[in-house]
Amino acid sequence: MFGRRLVWVLVLCVVLPFCVQAQLMDKRIRRGGVGVKAGFLNASTFHIDSAGEEMRYGLTGGVFFDVPVVQPVAMTIAVDIHDIQLYTSRQMMINPQLGIKPTVKYIEERKYALRPSATVGFAYLSDIGQLEATSYLTVRAACEALFFQNKNIAYVLEMSVFGAPYGGNS
Repeated sequence: MFGRRLVWVLVLCVVLPFCVQAQLMDKRIRRGGVGVKAGFLNASTFHIDSAGEEMRYGLTGGVFFDVPVVQPVAMTIAVDIHDIQLYTSRQMMINPQLGIKPTVKYIEERKYALRPSATVGFAYLSDIGQLEATSYLTVRAACEALFFQNKNIAYVLEMSVFGAPYGGNS
């Protein structure tokens, strides 16, 4: 019984400051938003059977929709397209995702906000090199900084880690 009360106290200590702060946040956080993103993929490794194949640097892009759920937490719906360069071939991987983005810091004077995010997706990669078309369960953890410019525009700088813990074929 004491353990449950302790959990509720901890939850309230974490959630209550967000509830108080939520009314003071910028309308772009309270109402959600839509945006376009572009970036770079770092070189990484595709694990195929027991061997690791090196993937070269590539480009990535996509669109996202942030829908407020409970202030200041938003649900994010995103579709990313990644330029995968493996072997001597290149192919586009499409990755629709669903996740959450809580606003953990908002500084009105500096017009700045900080939001971590976690998403789960389902990616599809067409035939590439010696591999047949494959699909993957994907996970992504990110942290984004929002810089508000005027009443309708904000710039987002995002750093993320992306992985596919399950998927592929034989």
